[in-house]
Amino acid sequence: MTSVSTATLAGDYLSVLQALSEEIDEAMSALARNSCSDFQEHVARQESLCNEMNYLVQGLVARIDSSTGAIPQLLDPQLATRIRDAQTQLQRLNRCYAGLLASSSRTVAALSALCRTSLDQFQFSTTELPKQQTWSCEV
Repeated sequence: MTSVSTATLAGDYLSVLQALSEEIDEAMSALARNSCSDFQEHVARQESLCNEMNYLVQGLVARIDSSTGAIPQLLDPQLATRIRDAQTQLQRLNRCYAGLLASSSRTVAALSALCRTSLDQFQFSTTELPKQQTWSCEV
């Protein structure tokens, strides 16, 4: 990894940030469409992109001067701005994604409770969610 330039690593990092944002956006759309298979595909791609991002970050961290902790100013200021903007967009999407997942969890719990009541097996109130939650999907 040391033969790759910092600018190349930073450019690749930006590309991964943008791709991750797209995957999160697509995953939210899949949830809204109740498309479990699409959602699972997007989550798998997110995991792959996160692993790639970790690899790139390790390469960038390796360029920090270990004796002083200084970060070399090798990035083009325009690229650095684009990276910050992509990070901000990803943070915003993550907050929306977390909210959607929490809402989906409550919806699944409410539907599950409704199904149990129709079978006379109501086990918990809608305010008391089970401690262990699992998701399954059939299409």
